[in-house]
Amino acid sequence: MQPGFLPPRAVSTEDKVRFLASPAAHGGVRPDVVETHMSWLFAAGDRVLKLKKPVRTDFLDFSTVALRALNCGEEVRLNRRLAPDAYDGVLPLVARTDGTLAIGAQAGAETIDWLVAMRRLPAARMLDA
Repeated sequence: MQPGFLPPRAVSTEDKVRFLASPAAHGGVRPDVVETHMSWLFAAGDRVLKLKKPVRTDFLDFSTVALRALNCGEEVRLNRRLAPDAYDGVLPLVARTDGTLAIGAQAGAETIDWLVAMRRLPAARMLDA
């Protein structure tokens, strides 16, 4: 580990959510935030990022970063079959050596979690409409 690097265990779920809910994570645009029983969704412009909660239940296990990475990948793989234009892929949430967070792989940064990247659907195409 590099000197001065903020270890992943020091980055709380609250820190991750606070960053992803900020305009800094979305090119200056404040995202709409939706919380579900198993994730948070951050929608800004035409993009949505999903952060899975570190939870474990009878029907899912997102309790570790490795399990969240696996589940993000599986969500994209399975859902692209029915909605190929909606799922862009999986992106790392990283901590830079100065402790700041960023989205996407960066030299010298450590992956602290994983995000499902999606395209925002028009409101008229949502299930509640």
